[in-house]
Amino acid sequence: MKSDITRIKVLVVEDDSDWMEKIIECLNEEGYFVFQATDYSSAERIIRSREEKYIDLAVIVLDLQLPDGDGMDLLDFILPRWDRDKTKVVISSATGWVHEDERAKEYDFYSEYITKNLPDFKDSLIKAVHQAVRDREAARSEM
Repeated sequence: MKSDITRIKVLVVEDDSDWMEKIIECLNEEGYFVFQATDYSSAERIIRSREEKYIDLAVIVLDLQLPDGDGMDLLDFILPRWDRDKTKVVISSATGWVHEDERAKEYDFYSEYITKNLPDFKDSLIKAVHQAVRDREAARSEM
């Protein structure tokens, strides 16, 4: 396995401990280095500290219904930072609401919307994160 320095970094923002565990297990099995945030404020803190420490965060897996804020609002927080590092966002939500997907498509860094309650969630998550990493690398090569 790659060292922590060379592994691709993913931030998972999820307030449900069971879902957090499932998502982290999937991503760890794929070799990703995972940061965890259980609410909006801790996700914001991690993103800010990542900037200060120059941690290259490739993908954010984002739940939308957080105890202290709306996950969609976190997209607005990410927006001014996106041009520099091209971090991609995969939305992982239990709702599967079409209007959330449509709103998220307004952001260049949005990659995919996956519904947690589907039987193929793990496969969908892995495919979405892999694709987000590829899309990010393509965007960075155009810089």
